[in-house]
Amino acid sequence: MNKVIDISQRLNEIREEDNRLYGVMHSKTYTAIQFTGDATNEDSTIHIEIYEGSSCNDIGLNICFGKESRMIMLTGKEAIKLAKDILSAT
Repeated sequence: MNKVIDISQRLNEIREEDNRLYGVMHSKTYTAIQFTGDATNEDSTIHIEIYEGSSCNDIGLNICFGKESRMIMLTGKEAIKLAKDILSAT
Protein backbone atom coordinates (compact mmCIF):
# COMPACT_ATOMS: atom_id res chain seq x y z
CA MET A 1 0.00 0.00 0.00
CA ASN A 2 2.81 2.46 0.80
CA LYS A 3 4.34 1.96 -2.65
CA VAL A 4 1.04 2.94 -4.28
CA ILE A 5 0.87 6.11 -2.17
CA ASP A 6 4.54 6.90 -2.90
CA ILE A 7 4.03 6.45 -6.66
CA SER A 8 0.87 8.59 -6.61
CA GLN A 9 2.60 11.32 -4.61
CA ARG A 10 5.60 11.32 -6.99
CA LEU A 11 3.32 11.54 -10.05
CA ASN A 12 1.56 14.53 -8.46
CA GLU A 13 4.94 16.18 -7.81
CA ILE A 14 6.01 15.61 -11.43
CA ARG A 15 2.69 17.03 -12.66
CA GLU A 16 3.17 20.13 -10.48
CA GLU A 17 6.74 20.57 -11.78
CA ASP A 18 5.51 20.27 -15.39
CA ASN A 19 2.77 22.81 -14.70
CA ARG A 20 5.29 25.31 -13.31
CA LEU A 21 7.43 24.91 -16.44
CA TYR A 22 4.44 25.90 -18.57
CA GLY A 23 3.50 28.79 -16.28
CA VAL A 24 0.47 27.10 -14.71
CA MET A 25 -0.13 28.69 -11.32
CA HIS A 26 -3.35 26.82 -10.51
CA SER A 27 -4.95 23.73 -11.98
CA LYS A 28 -8.07 22.12 -10.55
CA THR A 29 -11.14 20.18 -11.66
CA TYR A 30 -14.52 21.24 -10.30
CA THR A 31 -17.97 19.70 -10.46
CA ALA A 32 -20.78 22.00 -11.55
CA ILE A 33 -24.39 21.90 -12.67
CA GLN A 34 -24.93 22.62 -16.34
CA PHE A 35 -28.17 24.36 -17.29
CA THR A 36 -29.33 23.30 -20.76
CA GLY A 37 -32.50 25.21 -21.51
CA ASP A 38 -35.64 23.32 -20.52
CA ALA A 39 -33.73 20.05 -20.22
CA THR A 40 -32.89 18.51 -16.89
CA ASN A 41 -29.83 19.99 -15.22
CA GLU A 42 -26.79 17.78 -15.60
CA ASP A 43 -23.68 17.43 -13.48
CA SER A 44 -20.70 18.62 -15.44
CA THR A 45 -16.94 18.65 -14.93
CA ILE A 46 -15.03 21.88 -15.44
CA HIS A 47 -11.24 22.11 -15.44
CA ILE A 48 -9.66 25.49 -14.73
CA GLU A 49 -6.02 26.44 -15.29
CA ILE A 50 -4.54 29.83 -14.46
CA TYR A 51 -1.33 30.84 -16.23
CA GLU A 52 1.06 33.47 -14.98
CA GLY A 53 1.59 36.35 -17.35
CA SER A 54 4.53 38.63 -17.91
CA SER A 55 2.94 41.14 -15.54
CA CYS A 56 0.03 41.39 -13.11
CA ASN A 57 -2.10 42.73 -15.95
CA ASP A 58 -2.17 39.68 -18.20
CA ILE A 59 -3.13 36.53 -16.34
CA GLY A 60 -4.35 33.72 -18.58
CA LEU A 61 -7.42 31.71 -17.63
CA ASN A 62 -8.21 28.49 -19.47
CA ILE A 63 -11.58 26.87 -18.79
CA CYS A 64 -12.32 23.40 -20.20
CA PHE A 65 -15.84 22.03 -20.12
CA GLY A 66 -16.87 18.97 -22.05
CA LYS A 67 -15.24 19.09 -25.46
CA GLU A 68 -14.88 22.87 -25.43
CA SER A 69 -12.17 25.12 -24.07
CA ARG A 70 -11.89 28.89 -23.68
CA MET A 71 -8.80 30.97 -22.93
CA ILE A 72 -9.21 34.55 -21.74
CA MET A 73 -6.87 37.17 -20.35
CA LEU A 74 -7.62 38.87 -17.03
CA THR A 75 -6.23 41.83 -15.14
CA GLY A 76 -4.91 41.21 -11.64
CA LYS A 77 -8.09 42.63 -10.06
CA GLU A 78 -10.33 40.47 -12.27
CA ALA A 79 -8.33 37.36 -11.37
CA ILE A 80 -8.58 38.06 -7.64
CA LYS A 81 -12.34 38.68 -7.87
CA LEU A 82 -12.85 35.48 -9.88
CA ALA A 83 -10.80 33.46 -7.37
CA LYS A 84 -12.89 34.82 -4.49
CA ASP A 85 -16.12 34.03 -6.37
CA ILE A 86 -14.98 30.45 -7.07
CA LEU A 87 -13.89 29.88 -3.48
CA SER A 88 -17.14 31.23 -2.08
CA ALA A 89 -19.16 28.96 -4.40
CA THR A 90 -17.35 25.75 -3.49
